[in-house]
Amino acid sequence: MFKGLPKELSYSSWLLTAKHLSPAYDYVDFANLLSSTKENTNRSYSNIMRKALREAEREEKTKLADVINTFNSRSNPTSVFGQQYANYWLERDKKDSEERMSKRQRITIEATNETACSSFDAIISKIAQTVSGVENSSTAADTEVDTQRDDKVDDDWKELENAVFKEFEEKIIYLDQEEYKQSKNDNTVALFLSNITNIPSKQLSDDCLLLLEKIGNCEPSSRLIRSTIRSHALTMEGPFDIVCHDDLNFTELLCTHFLNLIDSPRNPLQQQQLERNAAFLTTIPILHNLFISRNDVIDMQWVERQARSTGNVKWDGIAFQVKNKKITPLFVELSGGIDFNSGTEKEKGDEEKLIKHFIKTLKVKKAEGIEIPSQFYIRYHDLNIYFESLTYYEDHFIKRTYIVLTCPSTPRELKKFAEKIPQIFQYRQGILDQLSTN
Repeated sequence: MFKGLPKELSYSSWLLTAKHLSPAYDYVDFANLLSSTKENTNRSYSNIMRKALREAEREEKTKLADVINTFNSRSNPTSVFGQQYANYWLERDKKDSEERMSKRQRITIEATNETACSSFDAIISKIAQTVSGVENSSTAADTEVDTQRDDKVDDDWKELENAVFKEFEEKIIYLDQEEYKQSKNDNTVALFLSNITNIPSKQLSDDCLLLLEKIGNCEPSSRLIRSTIRSHALTMEGPFDIVCHDDLNFTELLCTHFLNLIDSPRNPLQQQQLERNAAFLTTIPILHNLFISRNDVIDMQWVERQARSTGNVKWDGIAFQVKNKKITPLFVELSGGIDFNSGTEKEKGDEEKLIKHFIKTLKVKKAEGIEIPSQFYIRYHDLNIYFESLTYYEDHFIKRTYIVLTCPSTPRELKKFAEKIPQIFQYRQGILDQLSTN
């Protein structure tokens, strides 16, 4: 016993037909076929499934990711598979114990028969030993059944029930809902989820902080704000550097960009615009200038772009890692223009599209070994830009909305825009930090 499957059978033969099982790639079927120890079975099954995941494409890759993630939940006694897994090995251990006991009885009887011709007294003595041996072996076999499980206990999710919604047959937690924020500080699970999904802190340069302070102290006048920006460069002690002063460059350029629109004879942000026109006025210049000093790391591509991780789906914008185009840390989706195709149904449909595909992507990432995978994405709708992320933890998807940035069409709105620039650079830092770990 415990010889295991031949290598070619364990991968080729079983794997080719396993997708037709119910459930597909059934662990119990594999374990029965392998007929090995729990440790060997788990190791072989994990290796085979990971190899299959690397070679799979599109929908089959998503299906395999689901199987692997389900298998990885085996230590969770509250999961369906965790309970099935525990019951299976409990029965296997019991069956193996019974087989060992039966084998010992058979060996004892065979040994008794071999000595039957030598002496009647020896037979009597042997029978007595047999009875004693059976009783002892039965007791010993019973003690070999290991029913103890070192299971990981799930966090108490009951406190989050009001914030969990069923979408795409998954549990999604919207951690930044306005009605939920009020109680978040009293919820230990929510605090934990918030901590693992928070964006990192990012210290802006002194020159940028000083300019933001000056803009904050300005009256909401386009002339005064423009004068403040233009005169600020004259007060800098050292030379300007686009890498060292990327935050200052972003602030000057974007504030001037929106001031130009505001002061123009016919402010385009107050006129009807098609989706792409609105993007060229708002989302694209913001994100282009946000990553301009890191374009050796991140390559922003626009208009109907495709990514390997999402197949044939076309996106309005994708950030590719320069050294590895398979890695896409940021997606951008535009939901309509300005007063054109910008209803709530359009926004809802586009957000569902994002979440649907990112759920698949995150499952694959987790199956590939990333402990807590996350995906950053940005949505534009009705002059608001949402800086968001989706994170896969345990069997929950945590959605975060870090910033809601209103594209300014008045000087007063421009001052509020400037107030959120430190948060924008924190969001950017989260993306850069994620790339540094790949």
